[in-house]
Amino acid sequence: MSQFSAPSTMPSTPTNDSIEKVIKNDSLRYSRKGYGLITATFIAVTFFFGVPRLFYPFWAWFTVKYQPGDFTIFLSTWLGHSICIGVSNLVMWMVYKAKSPFFERYKIESTPWPWEADYEKWMVMVNKTLKTLAINHGIISPIGMYLDVYILKSTPIRLDLESYPGPGEIIPQMIFFMLCEDFFFYWSHRTLHSPWLYPIIHKQHHEYNTPISIAAEYAHPIESIVANMIPFSMGMHLLGTKVHYVTWMMWLIRRWHRNNCARHPEELAHLLALARSDHH
Repeated sequence: MSQFSAPSTMPSTPTNDSIEKVIKNDSLRYSRKGYGLITATFIAVTFFFGVPRLFYPFWAWFTVKYQPGDFTIFLSTWLGHSICIGVSNLVMWMVYKAKSPFFERYKIESTPWPWEADYEKWMVMVNKTLKTLAINHGIISPIGMYLDVYILKSTPIRLDLESYPGPGEIIPQMIFFMLCEDFFFYWSHRTLHSPWLYPIIHKQHHEYNTPISIAAEYAHPIESIVANMIPFSMGMHLLGTKVHYVTWMMWLIRRWHRNNCARHPEELAHLLALARSDHH
C-alpha cells in the first residue's frame, strides 16, 4: 500500500481482529519498554511535581506586573498550542532522522517511513499538510478561542497567585481532563466515521496511512473544531473556576505533545499515551 494512497470513501469499521490487535499492542507497550518505561516514569514525576515549583516564581512576578486576564488565556493558549506542535514535530523529526536502534526498537510498524518509500509524494503531502496546519492554527483556532473567551465567556479559570495549585490538585484534574477528552473525542470521531460525514470531512485525515507526528492535526477545519478543540477543552469547561491557569497550561503542553507522539510509532516518553497507529 502506498504511504499516501487515496483513502477509501467508505468509513472504516473495526473488526474483532483489529480490536484484539489494538489491545495486544497496547499491553506490549508496558511490558517491553525496559529503560524506556523508567524514563517515562521519571518524566511524568518531574512534570507533575517539578514544573509547578519552577513556574511559581514567574507567575508571582507576572501577576503583580501584568494582572493577567482574558487576554492572557487567549494568547497563551493559542501560542502555546502552536509552539507545542512545532517543538514536538522538531523533536520527533530528529528522532526519525537519527534512526537510532534505541528508538527504533519501540517502533510498532515495520513499514518504511513515507519519505523513504516515496520522497516526491512525501514532499507533496508535506506541502498540503503545512497549508492545512496554517489554516487550522492561524485562522480556525484563534477564532474559536476568541469566541470561547470573549463572546461566550466560558473559560472562568483562576488566575490568582493565592490559590496556586500543587500536584494534589493538578494530577486529579488532569486525569479528569483526559477522561473527558477521551469520551468526547471517541463520540465525535465515531460520528465523523459515519457514511455521510466521512467522505466530506474525515477522509482528509486518513490520507496518511503511516502515522507520524506531522499528521496528528492534519484534518479538515470542521474536524479540527469538533474532534480536537472541543474534546481537548471540555474538562476545563466542566470544572470552571476549580481549574487554575497553571493546570490548564500543563494540560495543554502534555496533551498536544502526547497527541503528536501518539500518532507515530515512537512511544519512549509516554507513560499514559495511547498509540493510534492501528486505526490508520
